[in-house]
Amino acid sequence: MTDQLSPRERKLLDEWTPLAPPADFAERVIDARAAVHRRRWIGALAVVTGVAAVVAVVASRPGEPSEIEEASPGVELPAPQPAPPPDDVSEVVVDFGDSVTVHDPAGTTKVVFDPLRCPGPGVHVETSRDAAFHSPVITNSSVILNAGLWYYRVSCDRGPGDVSAGRIVVLHDSGMRPLPKPAMVVPIDADGRLYRLDYQTRIPSVVVRRTQDESMHSVLHVSGNGRDQTFESPGTFHVPGDSLAEGKYTLWTEHGGEKSKDTTLIIRFDQTAAQVYIDSPREGDRIAGGVEVRGAVLPGWTVRVGSIAVPTSPKDGRFAAKLPRDFEGSPNLAIRFDHPQHGIHYYTRRLKN
Repeated sequence: MTDQLSPRERKLLDEWTPLAPPADFAERVIDARAAVHRRRWIGALAVVTGVAAVVAVVASRPGEPSEIEEASPGVELPAPQPAPPPDDVSEVVVDFGDSVTVHDPAGTTKVVFDPLRCPGPGVHVETSRDAAFHSPVITNSSVILNAGLWYYRVSCDRGPGDVSAGRIVVLHDSGMRPLPKPAMVVPIDADGRLYRLDYQTRIPSVVVRRTQDESMHSVLHVSGNGRDQTFESPGTFHVPGDSLAEGKYTLWTEHGGEKSKDTTLIIRFDQTAAQVYIDSPREGDRIAGGVEVRGAVLPGWTVRVGSIAVPTSPKDGRFAAKLPRDFEGSPNLAIRFDHPQHGIHYYTRRLKN
């Protein structure tokens, strides 16, 4: 009966290894073809866990969705799922289209997309480890995410059908690292070398030491970020930190008609430095008569808990607020921090009644 098979069918049959095909393989193929008369069909074979198996016989007209007539179980891999949540999972409410970073002591958090944004019931959420959404996890309104980078798409089940997208980074972090102390002065030499300055809070002042005779009056030129600045001194030069910004600078000195070698200074922000410190509450604290939120931030950050804006001290960045015991009806807390360059960050706490 194999002489009734097409060349492609015979090729698939010949290449079926390592085990011999079933004795009725040809009959099954012919029966399937007859059952889908006048339709285009495809036969596919695969080896699953070392055992040869028929994966699918698919029939469809051009432009129509294929119909799987037969499939071997376990051939299609399921989409990757987020890690299972702990017994008590933190919760963060994210606005449609926002890209956020969640700092969670357990490294797992529940992200909720506010259903009130939709005109009717139902929020459609897709999350994926890759930006192309090859294997998305599809949920309604919320999703539990473990540590790592996630991409999401969210839309309303009813309404105009607009899709909002963003990124969510979940970090295994409690926000209890001490904030860095600001460096006051950084010395460099005008000697033609390359210097890198990684700052953590504010850009520190820079002291430039000359290589020529310091007894003579000299001029320091600082060029970079679209500005040319000059500083005069009979000795070393003091460049205030507030006159500098992130970027690349070229420095040289001139005195007595002589010019020094060009020195390069590259200023960068240290991304590894702690930006937020939370002293209270700690993970697992009891709510008792209320919740005291207390900590400190570096310059530029604002603090908010729910709808409450928490003021920060302009002197040292410290903040404090007392929340009622029944604040937003949940023992779990998400403190929001915003920065114009560093974005939106949430720090979560699981509290006990």
